[in-house]
Amino acid sequence: MKLLTKYYDTFAGRVLPWDSVRLFADIPAAFTPVEGFNADAVCAEHREAIIRQAEEMLDTPYPVTLASDFIRFYRAGNREIFEAQYFTRRDMAVRFALAEALEGKGRFTDRIMDGVWLICDEADWVIPAHIPHEYALQPWYKEEHPYIDLFAAETGSTLAWIYALVRDALNAVTPQICDRLLYCLRERIIKPFLAHDMYWMGLDGRRVNNWNPWILSNVLSVCALTETDTAVREQVVNRVCRSLDSFIDGYYTDGGCDEGPSYWTAAGASMFDCLELLWDMTGGYVDVFGEELVRRMGEYEVDFHIDGDYFINFADCPAHMMPSARLIGRYGRRTGSRRMIDFGAYFTAAMKQSDCALHWKLYRSIKSICEIQPDCKNYQPAAQSWYNGIQVMSERADGLFLACKGGHNAESHNHNDVGSFIIYADGEPLILDAGVGQYTKKTFSSERYTIWSMCSDYHNLPTVNGCTQQPGGNYRAKDVVYDQDGHSLTLDIAPAHPAEAGLVSLKRTAKMADGVISVSDDVKLSAPGSVVFTLMCGRKPIIGDGVITFDGGFTLRYPSALTAVLDDFDMEMENGSIRQRWYGLTIYRLLLKSGEFTEGSFTVKLSRG
Repeated sequence: MKLLTKYYDTFAGRVLPWDSVRLFADIPAAFTPVEGFNADAVCAEHREAIIRQAEEMLDTPYPVTLASDFIRFYRAGNREIFEAQYFTRRDMAVRFALAEALEGKGRFTDRIMDGVWLICDEADWVIPAHIPHEYALQPWYKEEHPYIDLFAAETGSTLAWIYALVRDALNAVTPQICDRLLYCLRERIIKPFLAHDMYWMGLDGRRVNNWNPWILSNVLSVCALTETDTAVREQVVNRVCRSLDSFIDGYYTDGGCDEGPSYWTAAGASMFDCLELLWDMTGGYVDVFGEELVRRMGEYEVDFHIDGDYFINFADCPAHMMPSARLIGRYGRRTGSRRMIDFGAYFTAAMKQSDCALHWKLYRSIKSICEIQPDCKNYQPAAQSWYNGIQVMSERADGLFLACKGGHNAESHNHNDVGSFIIYADGEPLILDAGVGQYTKKTFSSERYTIWSMCSDYHNLPTVNGCTQQPGGNYRAKDVVYDQDGHSLTLDIAPAHPAEAGLVSLKRTAKMADGVISVSDDVKLSAPGSVVFTLMCGRKPIIGDGVITFDGGFTLRYPSALTAVLDDFDMEMENGSIRQRWYGLTIYRLLLKSGEFTEGSFTVKLSRG
């Protein structure tokens, strides 16, 4: 569903000039780029914390980025070392800028100048892992910038905000710093955005992912804060609307994000950032906050919350997450979602979330430190939810939480996990999805499914005749039925497997009823064969005869036709970062093995006691 088509090519005279646009126009902290950032909108407590953070880095040198670190990605697949230096530069520069904007004593000005100069000195802002093949040998040091990736766009936004925060302080030293900053933003962001159709724009009709709104929100920030040519501002806004529609059009009406709730912060939430910026830049002319799809795209994040900082983590998603509660509350306020408003207030209080935390997405995080968080009132998590488009259900009752998914194996940030499920007990993981480790060169290559955490035999799924699920859009669930009254999801996951598995059908039903979670698999094979059911456990399973016990007083009963074996599973495979993302939790891989059969029904039941 495209929501912005009525605005295409209607922006002549509608996009506010640089000297009159008001950013944050819906809150008292509104400011114009001419006036500069309204530092008085930040309360004394947050002001002190932000200045203190900058003070702690005052004598810290900016990292040096080396060619050997840049090339490390191509040599060894490591992207972490270069990116750590790259991001630290930007983080330091913007923290110094915000502290200087709040304090105004000139203590941080030289540090800001150094950061801006170093960033502008970089031959290009696209990180090694994101350089498209066709540009890999492009001599960008010759000032040709045909491509914008996530972090080039983020860099542009960082410099634009530094300009908005401390332009006068920098100009008081020398106008050369701001002149160079503005030159780089025109050459590396505005010009290539208007001149080149990049794949993430979706202008050729292809389906796009979080790159689209994430980059667009940063392009809009650059344009809103620094572009003084009104005709260019109109061109940027028009092109953003056409491109953003390609992202919105890829969503089902339920608003579900197949990339997972961690990527929602870059996907649906970045779309919201775009809508806020478009509203500001056009004086309220572009306004789709009342659309049901926009609201549902926000409520998805609330529905995928489990407990504490745990969220449903299908796809490339860690289980522990800390989305911006102020953003969620603001999204709810602007779309009329009481659930989002209440969740934002609850999550802020429950997680003791800092009001002065800065994130990459600067429009969002700087606006958040200027807002007053409403008191936490009566937030109650939903007892059940069903996202028909992405085919994810959740049920909660009696201290138990169940989520199960259908879908297909060509989802964005896909894992081969059609039919997988997770169970949490008393707010802690019991049967879990391992999630994703540190990204490397393998992660987004033809070797993706050699990584264990991407494969179905390391999800809570059956392996049939030694065959695991395969990647691709043809490998999917069929006959998917969610029974709201029966608290169950039924689906046939046989089509997610290759023909060699010999499956006629594999009907899985995940259900919660009367304090019991049951997962049943009715398996039909074309010839006698065997199945191994994998369970990835967040607590050590103690195997008994037909019964497995877990800490906390929970038992899992399994059929006598299956043999339970605790696999010698090494969490440190690949780079060991999955253990880090689980905060040191040990994951156990439990296998339930069948004998030979042609037709069989296998049910496991988890309950308290």
